[in-house]
Amino acid sequence: MNRKGFAFLLIICHSSEACVTSCDPGFVPIQRTPNAANKCTSKFCLKIVGSSDALSNSDAEDLCSRDGAKLAMFESLDEQNLFSEYLQPKVHILIDGVRRAECIFPEDLKDTEKCSPQRAFMALHEGTDPTFTFNNWYIYNPNHNYVTIDERCLMLVDGRETGDVSCNALPNNQYGAYKALCGKFPN
Repeated sequence: MNRKGFAFLLIICHSSEACVTSCDPGFVPIQRTPNAANKCTSKFCLKIVGSSDALSNSDAEDLCSRDGAKLAMFESLDEQNLFSEYLQPKVHILIDGVRRAECIFPEDLKDTEKCSPQRAFMALHEGTDPTFTFNNWYIYNPNHNYVTIDERCLMLVDGRETGDVSCNALPNNQYGAYKALCGKFPN
C-alpha cells in the first residue's frame, strides 16, 4: 500500500488469452491495443449470435442485450479471423455503426470529405476503434442506396467486408442478416 491507502496491482500478461479471462461463456476474449478511438480499451469480449428470422438492427441489439452486450465491430483482421467459421459467403452479420445525421440525404453525400466512407458512419460502442471497419468496404459501398432502401446501419457482407444496409429486417433478400456481432467489456 502506498501512503494514501491505495493498493496497486500489476498484472503482466504473456499472451492475449492469459490477459482476458473474465469473458462470459460463449464470448471470445480479445486483447486490443489501447488508443483514443477505443477509449483505451485493452480487453474486450466478442460473440456472434443468430436467429432463424431476418434481423433488424433493433432485433440484433435485443439479442446482444440478453447477454449484457451491444452490437460491436472488429478492430482488426486478426479479430475477424477468430470468427472465420461464421464468416462465409452469403452470411451477413449486423455490426455496430450508424450513418451520421449530416450524411443521410443525397445532397449531403456530394460533400465527399464530410461524408467519405471513413466519416459517413460512427460507432456507437465506445470500446472499439472503427478504423478497420470503416476502411474495409464491400464493393460499391457505402452506397446509401437511397432510391430503394434507406441504408443507415452496417453489416459484414459475406461475413468479411462492411456494407451499409437498411436498419430494418430484410427477409427473403440476398442481403438479409440472420446474425449479429455482440461485444462487451470483461466482467
